[in-house]
Formats: sequence, C-alpha cells, structure tokens
Amino acid sequence: MATCGEGTPQWKTTIIVSTSLQSHEIIRMLNAQQHRIRFSDSVHPGAFIFPLSGTAFLMVDPQDLPEPSEESGVFERIKKFVQVHRNCFLLLHSPFKGKKELETLTVIQNRFFGSNLRILPVQNTDEIVKGMLTIAKATSKPHVDSIRDRISLARAHIIESSPVWEMLRDMLQNSADSHFKAQGIEGQSQSSDRFPTQEGTVCLEGLTLMGESVCGFSTSLLNSHMGEKDVLIVDPCKSSNLTI
Repeated sequence: MATCGEGTPQWKTTIIVSTSLQSHEIIRMLNAQQHRIRFSDSVHPGAFIFPLSGTAFLMVDPQDLPEPSEESGVFERIKKFVQVHRNCFLLLHSPFKGKKELETLTVIQNRFFGSNLRILPVQNTDEIVKGMLTIAKATSKPHVDSIRDRISLARAHIIESSPVWEMLRDMLQNSADSHFKAQGIEGQSQSSDRFPTQEGTVCLEGLTLMGESVCGFSTSLLNSHMGEKDVLIVDPCKSSNLTI
C-alpha cells in the first residue's frame, strides 16, 4: 500500500550560504535534505540566500544581541543586509522567554520599522531550517503561482457566497425605514427615488456596494436615468425630487 506522500518528489533548491556558516549544524540538516549548498565569501556573514525565490535570511546568534540600551555592530550588519536584499528576513536565534530578549526584539523592531525587513524569532536549528524552507518554497515557482491561483479562487468563492452583502442590504434598508418613520412618512422608503440623505447632497452614496445593488437599485439603473451632468437632489421631507 502506498504511504501518504509517496510519489510526491521532495522539494529541493539551491542555497547560497556565507562561508562563516560552513561548519554550522544547519548546513548538515540542509545537506541531509539534499539541497544544493553553495558557499560564498561575498554574502553577509550569517546569511542564507535562496536565488530561485528571491529571499534572503540573516541569522543573528544570541551572543550577538546587545543590551537594549547599547549600540552594537549587529545593527549595522542588519542595516547593510536590508539595503542589499529587497525580500529579507531576520532569524533571531534566541529563546525569547526572558525580559532581556523581549526588550532586544522590541529595539530591533523599532529600529527597522517601516523597512522591508521581517523578523522571524526562532528557538532552535529545527525552527530555522523549517522556517527558511517554508518561506522559500512558498515564494518559488511553480508553488507561488499555485498559491496565488488558490487564493484568487478562495477569494472569489468567499465574495460570491458570503452573506455579508445580504446583511448590508438589510442594514441599509432598515436604516432607511427607520429614517422615514422618524420623518412621519412611513411606507415611502420603498420608493425607488427616495433615500435618507441630507438636502442638497447627491443621492449616490450607499446605493451600490462592490457592484451589488442595494435596496433595489443598481449602477446600470442609475446610469440609465442620470446623465453625466445630472445631479439628483433628495429631500425626504418633500413629496418630489428634483433632477437638475
């Protein structure tokens, strides 16, 4: 009997790694999964680059982390790394359970807030390898195209079958009914040309939402009765509306 996952080839990729990590445990784990490792002196110390996905990871060891109130060369390393790589991640290799680690994380987040750097706290080498490979695979072809297509299909299905549109229509209709009741003209809220708007305002707000008709109106209906220069003025206290 075929086992789960049998027949699905293991994903493999090329990784450019800093020579400073040549003897690291992570390299052994990546080699065990038969990834193609290329060492380079030209990349940042502690960096992993996935050229097929366009992602780069910089690992920072716990001993490199400064005190929250101190400056350190690690910030300069991170800054240069961010300047070189557009899609970059910082691997903060630390337990992050104590006060010092959390304060350091906050300092780094504040320092690089608004940049393209994303921070990935990891506690051990297993999490480092799993995190890098998961992100790299999801951003590599053909996986990125497959994920994008699945997201588009899911979004279309949610929009098509979502009860939100009906709820919004009911809310707008109830709001219109309440307004007309307050004005003493109950029963007229169903009229196709009266809506609770302030006098002198254009009666277009709230009529359509994401191409959906609201309270019996549609964009095509409005366009067929109103020219480009027409403005529909509505006063709920008056029995008639004026189109100018």
